[in-house]
Amino acid sequence: KAQFWKPILAKNKVKPSWDSLISYYQYNACTLDEVIFNYINENNVLLKEQEISASESKINIPDITEQFEVGLLESESLSETAYKAVISSRMFNHDSLNLLDLSKSKISLLINEKVLSLTSENVENLRKISTDYVRDIFVQNLSTDCTELNDEILLEKPEYELLLQSPELTAAQKLIIVEKLGINFYQESNVQHIINQIFKNNGKYIPIKHIKSFF
Repeated sequence: KAQFWKPILAKNKVKPSWDSLISYYQYNACTLDEVIFNYINENNVLLKEQEISASESKINIPDITEQFEVGLLESESLSETAYKAVISSRMFNHDSLNLLDLSKSKISLLINEKVLSLTSENVENLRKISTDYVRDIFVQNLSTDCTELNDEILLEKPEYELLLQSPELTAAQKLIIVEKLGINFYQESNVQHIINQIFKNNGKYIPIKHIKSFF
């Protein structure tokens, strides 16, 4: 019965499963507590072998199951290993997560494992913490033709500059960005020498209008 979940989980007396945790979470007024965090921290290896999307809870109580997943991803109470298990077992990538309570390493995990979708909400949440994370989420998600750089997600000048300096982007991607930004960005930029090199790396001459902007 539901009232017995807390002592059973607290004493680690049940076979690790996401369904057990989600049942207790539902009984506990959809609140994450130390019982849940401790259980995941202690049993993360076995939980990692399962998928939350394959749980009965996903079928029977999908909204509560998604709320449970989001709560775990937004929490700093899990160990690094347990957090990786949650990421590995997750149902979804997420259009918006509250990142303010998370450590730098966990935010990097969310970006590198593509848990965070490339949305304006996630970009804004990352921007509140560090522009480096804005660069990182674009590096992870940019296609070869950089179509993701559009009016739906607006970057600031320092963020474009970080992208152009990233060793993770190809010379061709950087050229697309430079040509998209045009002469006004070039004139206001702090990385003109890098932009010049991007043209050279792509076998192109520096445009005359760029050269004239020096005089």
